[in-house]
Amino acid sequence: MANLITVNSSTYRMKRILLIAFIALFLVGCSSPQPVQSTKDDSWCVKGTTYGQQGISSTIDGIAVFKGSEFCKASAVLQGEKDDLEYTFYFNKDQSDVWIITNIAGSTQEVHKTN
Repeated sequence: MANLITVNSSTYRMKRILLIAFIALFLVGCSSPQPVQSTKDDSWCVKGTTYGQQGISSTIDGIAVFKGSEFCKASAVLQGEKDDLEYTFYFNKDQSDVWIITNIAGSTQEVHKTN
């Protein structure tokens, strides 16, 4: 379940920028890069774990198959006065393969980052 945050219109853009910055920091700093030994060990992706900074948080949904591969899936929702910003993240154990899916007012965008 994604965490819900209510913001007013004057802080809507700032919260969005902070969320994106938090996500980048989370994906870079949550663990040191290591070769993936086995996707069966999901201790690096514990369902229900919440990561947050300055009132913005993301919740781990667990291991999921996306685009034919196993990833850790995390989600966040930032509520604004007009539209919700829904984020879904898929990343592998060493964060060398990351997908960021954004849904704003029914418009979905995918960003793929690899190292």
